[in-house]
Amino acid sequence: MKHAQIMHAVRRRFRKIDAAYRKVIKNFQTDDIHRFRVEMKKLKAFLLLAENGSDHDRRLKFSKRARKFYEKTGAIRTLQLQQQYAAEAEPEAIQTALADDIAGMERWRRDKGMFGSEEKRILHRLPDRLSAAAMKTFFRSLTHDLRELLRNVHPNEDTLHQLRKLLKNIWYTRTYARASQQQTLPPILCDNGNVKDITEALGAFRDVGMRISLLGKGLSNKQRMFRKEWAAERKQIRKQIDKELYRLRNALQ
Repeated sequence: MKHAQIMHAVRRRFRKIDAAYRKVIKNFQTDDIHRFRVEMKKLKAFLLLAENGSDHDRRLKFSKRARKFYEKTGAIRTLQLQQQYAAEAEPEAIQTALADDIAGMERWRRDKGMFGSEEKRILHRLPDRLSAAAMKTFFRSLTHDLRELLRNVHPNEDTLHQLRKLLKNIWYTRTYARASQQQTLPPILCDNGNVKDITEALGAFRDVGMRISLLGKGLSNKQRMFRKEWAAERKQIRKQIDKELYRLRNALQ
């Protein structure tokens, strides 16, 4: 992959990020935040490839300010989704936390050019090229990391979160593995349905857990009923996850 191709891929992704960012800071709508965060994850995955799949030693990371904005939008979107799901349970903690988080975003409303600055800084640090051999090593490393995480037959929640992040990095960069014309990823990781099913189940598991935790203590009878239902839902999702991970583990052996 030549320097011009790397530049084009990064510029194209930054255009989408900047457009999504400008929508987000207008009113912090749930769908706008989701689009922004997906675009950020896609570029972060590509930058990880560019950083680790080349011989240069320059770090390709967003600034602390951009990372902070990304983290805060994630917290806001989580609360918004929990508010939708848990409206009938009346968890006051959600409404209070959401109002406080959005109020704290005011300074970003005035910074419409943040990602223009990010683009200039990162473009300056891109490698001259990405060789097929370097990309092959990168994807083998991701597969190795995945196998290591899957060694635990009963992964805890931290490990499940790491699995989700790793699978998304593989998913967002898989087209470059194909472009290298080498079998750099196992077939199961190149299949749309496999990775999507696992990551969505892992996301749902996390969301339901967050929903339960936001109920807090001193629950009413109605809230206790919801907590019981959500706990049962989470248990079923965990069974699905264990089944999917068992299949993935066997395919990677």
